[in-house]
Amino acid sequence: MRYPVRFDAFSRVALLVLGATPGNSYVEVTPDSVRVAFGLYHRNFPRSEVARATPGPGYWLSRGWRWRPGAIGMIAAGGGVVSIHFRERISMPLLPPLPVPTTRVERIDITVEDPGGLIAEIGAGG
Repeated sequence: MRYPVRFDAFSRVALLVLGATPGNSYVEVTPDSVRVAFGLYHRNFPRSEVARATPGPGYWLSRGWRWRPGAIGMIAAGGGVVSIHFRERISMPLLPPLPVPTTRVERIDITVEDPGGLIAEIGAGG
């Protein structure tokens, strides 16, 4: 199932610089993979690498590609954040779509229209 990224009014305009629009930003879950798309950044993760999904932390004043210790945030609204946790740390770019520099993270935080649905489909553990 596809879960569109939640955009607030400010982000609909401000995130155009990253190429992020409601039409090309989403999380898609299949039996084999979790695909994250946020503007110019797209990546598939095998389901076997994804441990769980949980309600994410607040990013009330932050928008765009955000870095926190252990996490990358793809934030387009103040609410609706879901944290997608990985079984092991993964390498993620700090300045997408450029492949370098990178950082190792244990989760991706992303705003979606249906956080409860995404958490239920990925699962809270496993």
